[in-house]
Amino acid sequence: MEKKNNFDILDRKIKKTDYKSIDINKIVDEESFIEFIKNMYVSRVLENINMSKNKYNIKYGWANHTLEDFLYAILNGYVSHKNQSQTLDEYTNPWSLIAYLLILGQMYE
Repeated sequence: MEKKNNFDILDRKIKKTDYKSIDINKIVDEESFIEFIKNMYVSRVLENINMSKNKYNIKYGWANHTLEDFLYAILNGYVSHKNQSQTLDEYTNPWSLIAYLLILGQMYE
């Protein structure tokens, strides 16, 4: 059975979703967060395709390829912030905070 989506990734403009290209402050509500998730999903699919061709070439910013590594990177990034006496208080909007944590999972090693 073919997996169906509510959007067609082939018709979407591809955006690289790494920490350098996302303006977290623009993720302010459910709609902008879902758009972020869609773009993150597309970049992950493209990274999988890329990695199947060249396993050592990270092209779309995904340093963590398993769920365990992804979740560990979120936790590790968060703890690193705390150890450096940094807070995540700058992300007063919960949508942008969650997006930031997901980006940590994507890129933090």
